[in-house]
Amino acid sequence: MALKLTLKPNEKIIINGAVITNGPSKCGFSIENTAVILRDKDIMLESEANTPAKRIYFCVMMAYLDAANRNAYLERFNEFAADFIRAVPSDEVRDIIVPIGTGVASGKYFNALKQCKKLIAFEETRLGPTHGG
Repeated sequence: MALKLTLKPNEKIIINGAVITNGPSKCGFSIENTAVILRDKDIMLESEANTPAKRIYFCVMMAYLDAANRNAYLERFNEFAADFIRAVPSDEVRDIIVPIGTGVASGKYFNALKQCKKLIAFEETRLGPTHGG
């Protein structure tokens, strides 16, 4: 089944490592095969990874996008996830982080990224949105 996407004007998307920027009007298209895809809203710059949860997100995102360096990003992910669990030892944190690790271990990086967003939201409720790393 094809993945149907609609891009907003000037929206960026990454498809198999290529950054594509839409033109001035809305655009729709379909992807007919398996591809590594991230929409603009799911892309985080390294400079934006300024909290523990965002660092976890960034590592998972880069492991998804950069297969050549995946192992290095996964090592960092494991370190950051373990640090987060040690810093906030609660069932609530484990219930968020364990599915991230499961997604990563099974190669379902996009699902892991969705779970990472829950961790970022948890962090913001506990530490506040202005917390920096």
